[in-house]
Amino acid sequence: MRDVTLYCLCYKDREYKSFQFNQKNLMCGSVNYDADYKKKIQQKNYILDEEGDNISHLNSFFGQLCGLYWSWKNDNSEWVGTNTYRLFWNNSELSLKEKKDNVIYIPKSLDIKNPINDQIAGKKILNLYDQYIFYHGSVGLELLYKLSNENNISVTSNMIDILKVQDHIHPYNMFIANRKLYDKLCEILD
Repeated sequence: MRDVTLYCLCYKDREYKSFQFNQKNLMCGSVNYDADYKKKIQQKNYILDEEGDNISHLNSFFGQLCGLYWSWKNDNSEWVGTNTYRLFWNNSELSLKEKKDNVIYIPKSLDIKNPINDQIAGKKILNLYDQYIFYHGSVGLELLYKLSNENNISVTSNMIDILKVQDHIHPYNMFIANRKLYDKLCEILD
């Protein structure tokens, strides 16, 4: 997948901890950051999500989905993907030679049993498992396990029908897809 443009979704003082090929670092919620920090981060070649077509001002409600929105509206690469400042793809998954246009690739290598520690709001250190529950609750955890163990996830009409009857959604924000499917998924989220 060497032709994938990969966006690393970051926050103030939560910069990327690993660099992957074709990675562009996107600072989410940048509209709320002070000018000095923005200047410093741009000198490190970060993109501010307040540039171009964006919803940076909604970051406190939508978090990293603002970065997903930014990449959808401002990138025209044939293949687009995301990682985050603390979650990364296994390099063997990124080097897949065969790509199917109707498939959303999610990382099988993301193992929340062996977490990268991170600090939330200056409080105690939480592993990825605890972070997920902190931010999203435990309801989606079984689905996360199921999806992370499947090879390829195709968006089906059944999945879309399920989304239509939900009263809330916590969409997964780390995937790779070709532009046509990426557009479809982002239209659903929009």
